[in-house]
Amino acid sequence: MSSVANAPRMTRLALRQEVRWIPISVVVFALTYLATLKQLSDLAGTVADRRGMQQSLTGNPALQLLLGPLDHIETVASTVSWRIGLFMLTAFGVLVAFTVNRHTRREEESGQLELAGSAAVGRLAPLVAAVAVAAVLTVLTALVTSVPFLGYGATGHQIVLQMAQYAGVGVAVTGVTLLIAQVATTARQVSSITSALVLGGYLLRGAADTNSAVSWLKWTNPIGWAQTMDPYGAGSWWGLLWCVLLGAAGLGSAVVLRDRRDLGSGLITPRPGPSGSSGLRSVPAVLWQAQWRTFTGWVVGVLAFGLIVGSLVSSVADTSGVPAQFQEYLRKLGGPGALTGAFLSAMAVFFSAAVAFWLVSLVADLRRWETRGQLELALSTARSRRAWLATTAIMGVVGSVLLLLVAAAGVALLARSQIGVTDVFRALLVQAPAAWLIFTIALLLFAVRPAWTAAGWVVAALAVLVGELGAAFGLPGWALDLSPFTHTPRVPQVPITWTPLVLMTALGALLLAIATAAFDRRDIPQ
Repeated sequence: MSSVANAPRMTRLALRQEVRWIPISVVVFALTYLATLKQLSDLAGTVADRRGMQQSLTGNPALQLLLGPLDHIETVASTVSWRIGLFMLTAFGVLVAFTVNRHTRREEESGQLELAGSAAVGRLAPLVAAVAVAAVLTVLTALVTSVPFLGYGATGHQIVLQMAQYAGVGVAVTGVTLLIAQVATTARQVSSITSALVLGGYLLRGAADTNSAVSWLKWTNPIGWAQTMDPYGAGSWWGLLWCVLLGAAGLGSAVVLRDRRDLGSGLITPRPGPSGSSGLRSVPAVLWQAQWRTFTGWVVGVLAFGLIVGSLVSSVADTSGVPAQFQEYLRKLGGPGALTGAFLSAMAVFFSAAVAFWLVSLVADLRRWETRGQLELALSTARSRRAWLATTAIMGVVGSVLLLLVAAAGVALLARSQIGVTDVFRALLVQAPAAWLIFTIALLLFAVRPAWTAAGWVVAALAVLVGELGAAFGLPGWALDLSPFTHTPRVPQVPITWTPLVLMTALGALLLAIATAAFDRRDIPQ
């Protein structure tokens, strides 16, 4: 039997599994670009406006770390490419890694590939299917994120190069993820390693942009290679070549390893725990043991982002170089008053969004426990279902507050000369109820129908998009009100209004009670 036997059928099956998630992901990317194009066109529609923005932002190391140097301001398209291009490429790289992992190691870990392999399916057919799914995701994302630039001053050649950036990152990350999926033993290891590599590449690229002495670092990773293509400047194709070579090397190595290793095996195996432990006799202890590494990673991430935001406050405080349109836009997002307060309030929403995504990941982990049979085994003890769900909810609430406190500490550390420390903590902590409401919605989806658990990610993403970008699309008031972030007071620009915070918290408590009742009655596993 051929090693790729029935690969077309495996590909059709994989695409059918992605029939919901690929369109949703593509639409989110498209909306983000469209909203940013429209916003920047309204705020800095002329070259003079964009030149003023360039002069005010040049030399800020935090912005160069995040976005790269602002070298091209000739068109709205070139400025938007700087504004969100590298960040969206990095997010796309992580998305591709998760997608490939879902159709390789995760399917293997769940036993699906073993079941498929009992039929006339070649050993390499799952790899072919994963590559095909990644290719579809890459092509669609490249199209929807590049073609809209034609209406904002981009040329056809620039559009093709911008699409090539996405193609290069997609090819490179696909190959690397396929290789890691053969080496690592669990899907979580694959997700952690690939995410660290993509995000690490983004940071190495940032280090190269902020320090010319280490400019060579951008040539060490796919994100840096994509940046060197520079669609609105030099227009080089060498970055794409390096991405393709890395992807081909990863794919070739994955084929060799898959053809030789046993199903379920890997070089990187989880460290076995102790044969017994007196500290794992309660539900909180077990959940914390499973979550502390992930939570530590989130703490480091929000602290780093907090430090970056804190370093940007000083730039915002100097309004002499900030165009009037951008000052108006910041106050529209963050509320009237001092520009530093408006900027902090606007950034606080992104911290809350990050916390909301961590909370959704808690629910996703609970679902993963169920699919692996671990939850059923745990419930065979004297611990009730309500104890597991309640402990997850408490861990989420406490953890979200801790993450917001860490973020506030990072911002206050570098911004305390420009804005009061108390205002920083108030601005971030007031965001907690919005994140809790999204968390309880995700718990309700899991409790009512486990197959809907992944929809929690969609709820969180839509809440952020509607809350932050809905006004740019001219959405009606009732649509904006669907996002909990719309109802959060813009502290420190305005006093804390307790009514929406209490209502969101009460609604979250009600949803949690409904989720508990539903979880108590459904089958496990389902």
